[in-house]
Amino acid sequence: MAWLTGWKFRKKHDINGSSAGSVTYYQIRVVVHYGSGADGGEHVYLNSNCRTDFGDVRFTDLDGNLLDYWMERKVDGDYAIFWVEVPSIPASPDTVSIYVYYGKSDATYVGDGEATFIFFDDFSGTSLDSAKWDDDGWAGYYGISGYYTLESGELKVWGDGSNYRILVMKHVFDVGEAVVTRTRRESTSCSPHYSVFDGEETGSGYSNRVCVTDYGTDGDWDVSNRVAGTLEYVYDVATFAANTYYKVEIYRKSSDTYGIRIYDDDYGELYSGEWTKSSWNTTMRPNYWFKYNVNKYLDFVIIRKYVDPEPSHGTWYAAECVTEFSESVATSDVMVKSVSITRAESLSLSDVVSALRVKVKELVESMGLSDAVVKLASIVRSETIAVSDVLEKVKTLYREFVETIGLTDRISKLISMIKSETLSLTDYLEKRFVILKILSETLGLSDTLARIRIKKTLARIKGVTRILSAIREKPAERELGR
Repeated sequence: MAWLTGWKFRKKHDINGSSAGSVTYYQIRVVVHYGSGADGGEHVYLNSNCRTDFGDVRFTDLDGNLLDYWMERKVDGDYAIFWVEVPSIPASPDTVSIYVYYGKSDATYVGDGEATFIFFDDFSGTSLDSAKWDDDGWAGYYGISGYYTLESGELKVWGDGSNYRILVMKHVFDVGEAVVTRTRRESTSCSPHYSVFDGEETGSGYSNRVCVTDYGTDGDWDVSNRVAGTLEYVYDVATFAANTYYKVEIYRKSSDTYGIRIYDDDYGELYSGEWTKSSWNTTMRPNYWFKYNVNKYLDFVIIRKYVDPEPSHGTWYAAECVTEFSESVATSDVMVKSVSITRAESLSLSDVVSALRVKVKELVESMGLSDAVVKLASIVRSETIAVSDVLEKVKTLYREFVETIGLTDRISKLISMIKSETLSLTDYLEKRFVILKILSETLGLSDTLARIRIKKTLARIKGVTRILSAIREKPAERELGR
């Protein structure tokens, strides 16, 4: 569970597997909120500890490996919608966990839609990508060539009022995929088609399709399917407004079953329906049809994986934080920039002690100090010196070590917390002994301290023996005096 270097905060999140089975490289949506709130479902709140533009948000697996992600959109200082590609999600009832990292003021957004999705186009260039799209006509229909432009990261398309013009994706739409389109239009008096249809560039290309459109140009969404020439409509499934973004999703659950969902811009569901037919064409491609001379816009098109039921969001855990120190410690050519310590404020003393043992051990190993500490301890053990000198060397070694790694304040606070508790003398001494024992074990000084304790015990025994001898001799002296 290595900590992502330079980040101050993280939250762990469980993803529940699907009863449909295990999946790999599955895209999960996460809505990250800047402010405070109750984490749940796809929503997580970062309590104002991230950048207002969400540029420092990262996702990792439990081993600290960065996961591919993409920020769909954001409202600075409010929320951002992310998609994260999770390499492996087990079948239900098992879960997999990821981390959300945040809290690095100089971090900037590095998301990559191409790496995150099966298909991705956010129309950020100056022309359509010919490896992804066919814009010059398909299966007897006119293409959109000459009737579109790319402006401000959107594909702007219009028609000639007479002929349908079509844009066809070159990707073949497979079982277990969903195509999502973010779209808007300047007027309700137009009927662009968002569809999946026969993928072969022969025949009419119209005999098999699933489609979302507005047939009556009346401001309502309509959906339809056509199989072997038989057309089936469902009218007025939802209302849309001009110059407002919506998301249209078409998924292929099986070779025989297609489904449609229409969302508002925050994935509030406006419509959901699906059809099972036995004679869909096996080769189907996403496509878009435009006719009326009104501007229509595609903001992005993505294809993600899809199973039914989908993996779901599970438990969100409490935020963890690290304490950074500004000094750079060079050991074995490694520049250590931060020390990870579990926040102690919300923990019991036993939790703090356990965390201290683990974190100091991890730190010693990560800094390459293990050998050095062992050698220093060996030197202390091997020298023939007085017990008091050994104790002084141990104290000096311990003090230099904790100051170097920036633990002085943490240990002081821990001891102060113990002192502040209402304890009996026995409990107090026992807790101090536990802390010192942990530190001595971590620094590899257990054997030395044990020898010191033996020597001190022997010395005390010898002292008591001398006192007892002196007491026994006193009566004889008194007898002689008489």
